[in-house]
Amino acid sequence: MALAKALVAVLLAIIAYFVIKYKNDDSKRLGNVLNGLLTEEQSGGELLTDLPIAVGFGSCLDIIVDGIPFMEALGMKPPDVPKYHDNMLTVDEVAQMFALYLSEGAAAERFIPMELLKQLVTVAEKVNGSRWAAGGNAPVISNRFDKEGFTKVYVGAPMSHRFNELYPSKLNFVGDETLEDDIHLILEFKVGDIWGNYTVRRANRFIVHSDHNNPYIKSLDNFANTIKEVNPRLVVVGGLQMLDNFPFKDNDRENRMSSLKNVLKDIPESTLIHFEMASFAEVEMMKSILDNIFPYVDSLGMNEQELPNIIHMVKEGRTVEVVDSNPRTAVVLDNMRQVYDYYGKHSVRRLTRIHVHTLAFQAILVTNSSPWKNTRAGSARASLTAHRHVCGDDIIDSRKTRLIMDDSFAVSAESNERIVFNETSPISCWEESDYEICVAPVLVCTHVKQTVGGGDNITPAGLMPQI
Repeated sequence: MALAKALVAVLLAIIAYFVIKYKNDDSKRLGNVLNGLLTEEQSGGELLTDLPIAVGFGSCLDIIVDGIPFMEALGMKPPDVPKYHDNMLTVDEVAQMFALYLSEGAAAERFIPMELLKQLVTVAEKVNGSRWAAGGNAPVISNRFDKEGFTKVYVGAPMSHRFNELYPSKLNFVGDETLEDDIHLILEFKVGDIWGNYTVRRANRFIVHSDHNNPYIKSLDNFANTIKEVNPRLVVVGGLQMLDNFPFKDNDRENRMSSLKNVLKDIPESTLIHFEMASFAEVEMMKSILDNIFPYVDSLGMNEQELPNIIHMVKEGRTVEVVDSNPRTAVVLDNMRQVYDYYGKHSVRRLTRIHVHTLAFQAILVTNSSPWKNTRAGSARASLTAHRHVCGDDIIDSRKTRLIMDDSFAVSAESNERIVFNETSPISCWEESDYEICVAPVLVCTHVKQTVGGGDNITPAGLMPQI
């Protein structure tokens, strides 16, 4: 008996030793990665913060709430089967869609009828911890530029009195004042959250809205005039998902998209143009994006959900409901190459930059002869900003991080060539054809404050060192 107890004690001591050693080794590794990324972030030198930047479109008021407590407050039980709906008309259909995206750890943004939105917002306001914030793609992207010291930022979006009270920056809004804000209901979910048989594997958000201002891009004319007046170094366009599934009359959407295309065509080549993708479900809207926007921009940004959507539209003429929220690096890189090659043949302005932001890593492809510079610094800043935004803290604590990127990755699904991850020099860059690719790991935040607005903070962070 005494011998058995002694053996158990020795075994427990050995296990404890290796647990502590693993934690210490992991902590050291995370610290090395953080130091490496911080060094690379500064490698591009001082940011040129006096360059004029124009950002459009869309503004709204966000009401942000934890999704599962919200569903419980609605009296909704987890559906037996999650279900995709082209159009959500009832609370039950919203719950089924929420269950689908929550179970996949994927983000989505969808239009619903106004009366249904009002019903949901009334409940959301009563849920503990819910909060209002000034949102919309252009304001959030612009706020990140302002936060990083850029002094000449022009926002192509309307502003209301209430929005102005909530918005953290005082920037140049070039849209007309609005009396009635569009409202977005944002249902956040975090890793480990459980709703019935559904367990969250990745923190993300599900957004519903009933916008009536943003789908018409009402600030477009003022935005175009501002571009002519200030001759910006960079124009960033986003927020076009507000036109997705909106009940337009006659040819209203086609007319607005055609007007936007004409604005982009008139921008001189000395101004770089970046378009930020979003969650699109309607085939006709996605086709309009590919035909009217992609050929007239220098740079594209998207997440791991939006990239396959482009591939499916180009190849099969359809959108996808939901895709892998943690794709293999090689698959992402191959998809980036396909988009680059396709728009090398179908582009008026010529696509010279693609930035894909995923939970695990940032990947940026840049044409060698293009004006884009400092790709390493851009990759690093994008990666670090992903953590800073989600954790809600500019100071990164490596103890609140984890790495989910593989120790090595294939450069292509068709290749045996692999790149081994180096924790002290964490960004991998290599040249192919006429372009360079850089891949930077993300120190994933383990103390999530919010995921909404992640892409709209990551995107400008990646662009800043490169313009």
